Amino acid sequence: MQIFINRDGQQFGPFTLDQVNQGLATGQLLPTDFAFFEGLAQWTPLNQIQGVIIPGALAPMAVPVEEQPAAAQPEAQPDEEPVADGETVAAEAESLAEGTAKKKKILMIAGIAIGVTALAFVLLYVWPGFLKGDGGDGAGAALTPSSYPSSNTPPPPPDDGGSTDVSLPDISGMESVSYFGDIKPILEAKCVSCHGKETTKAKLDLSDEQGLAAGADGEPVYVAGKPEESEFVLRIMDVDDPMPPDDEEPLTDDEKKKIVAWISQGAPTDK
Repeated sequence: MQIFINRDGQQFGPFTLDQVNQGLATGQLLPTDFAFFEGLAQWTPLNQIQGVIIPGALAPMAVPVEEQPAAAQPEAQPDEEPVADGETVAAEAESLAEGTAKKKKILMIAGIAIGVTALAFVLLYVWPGFLKGDGGDGAGAALTPSSYPSSNTPPPPPDDGGSTDVSLPDISGMESVSYFGDIKPILEAKCVSCHGKETTKAKLDLSDEQGLAAGADGEPVYVAGKPEESEFVLRIMDVDDPMPPDDEEPLTDDEKKKIVAWISQGAPTDK
């Protein structure tokens, strides 16, 4: 592009665009000088020509950019706890471990104390009584080697005042025995004075079939069909401690046979 310059009616040129910009930079050309080149309709000041650089001219004003408001940050929920960092987690874990160790130590000390207390109790109260054989009051005889059995044979049972080794009478060939016809008259004559409605020793009422079936102290006195296992039979046949007792009128042998036969036949009370 060939540019012609006109100042105060004097024409200069032609110049290239770079030469024009250089002339403006050195002050040889002025922004108010007129310029013309092919394509322009008329002479135009240099400061209006596109591509011409005017020294000291103001830089184009930057279009202000409207700042967008910052997006609102969501508020933290009140029930959300901040996430602990690694150091905080490690510190909490260490604190928890220390607390657990302390609890274990306390439990161990408590266990030792309980064990010592129990041992002291045994040594002070239980062991002396065991050595003396009296449960702790010191009144019994001390254990000696002679106190132990000389063999593995168990000792005999204690004597309860009556012998269970009794002989039952021979009832073979006896006819059917009736409760109302045979047994009840015997009981009324020989037993109800001590075991009746008015006087009920051992809580045994032999005045009727209901009391006989109820037994003594809530325990049955006979086993139907098994006279050898019936307490009633064992007592009336006991030689050492018979029932009725020695100061009362005893049962006859025939009466004893009837009672044994009645129980052997199942102890019926319906006839």
